[in-house]
Formats: sequence, structure tokens, C-alpha cells
Amino acid sequence: MTQGPDGGPGLPPVSDVRGSRLVSRVAVDFVLRGVGEAAQLFDGDMARAMIFMTLAQASVVGDRKASHEAAIYSDGVISNAQRRPVSTMAVANALSMPRETVRRHVNALVEMGYCVRLADRRLMVTEDVIRRPEVTETIHRTMQHFRRLLDLLKREQII
Repeated sequence: MTQGPDGGPGLPPVSDVRGSRLVSRVAVDFVLRGVGEAAQLFDGDMARAMIFMTLAQASVVGDRKASHEAAIYSDGVISNAQRRPVSTMAVANALSMPRETVRRHVNALVEMGYCVRLADRRLMVTEDVIRRPEVTETIHRTMQHFRRLLDLLKREQII
């Protein structure tokens, strides 16, 4: 097992071809399973799932200097006060997708209630959306996939 820059477990060295391939394989598997779980929210539409996931993530990734602990409720959901709105163009750029394609999916997400459009036309996935039962179940299933990924990496002595 290698050591990371923070003193914790690290990834295998580049010269460890077997370990690198294993990490790559299980990481891709995890990503695909996560997108597949989210796609179930949208009748299997993976593009819509990716756009929703990007909006949700971009809404909570911001200024890390803010007191993040105070912004998280006991159920692990980040408060709306600590969320930030995102433009359709930012989502399109993040996913390397055409803006018009993203716009159509965003309009559907707004209509379905999975995100809100603010007065300045930017978008946000709110804490209420994250607490919806179907979203909570999707997050739980994704966590199970993540645990499986970690168990495999531990079993193979990668971490």
C-alpha cells in the first residue's frame, strides 16, 4: 500500500500497472453505476441525469472558506443559504455539451421540480429536492456502490 500526500493511503504508483488498471476499472464502474442510478429518476435518460448531477454538485461546490460544518443540517443536506446558483452555460461547459441541449434538459428539470430557475435565470438544486424520497434513495444506492468500490480496493490492498 502506498502513502498519499496527506499521510493517508495513496493510489498505486504509475509503475504498478495492475493496480492502476484495477483502480481505473472500478472507478469507471462506480461512475457508470452512479449515473445509472440517477438516470432512473428520469426514465433512463442519462444525459438528463448528468445535467441534474452537475447542477446539484455545482450548487454546493463553492467557497470552501465558508464554515461548511454550520451549513450542513443533521441529515447531511447543505442548506440553501450555502448553495449557489449556476448558469446553463456553466453546466454546458462542464459537460462539454451543446448549450441548447442542456437548456432543453434544464427546462424539463425545472418543470419536473428537480431544480429552480431564479430571477436572474440561473439555476439551483435546492435542499428540498435533495430531501425528496426518490433522490434520497438514489443517494443511498450510490453510497452502496461506493462502499463496494472501497471494499474491493481494500481487499486488493490498493488502499
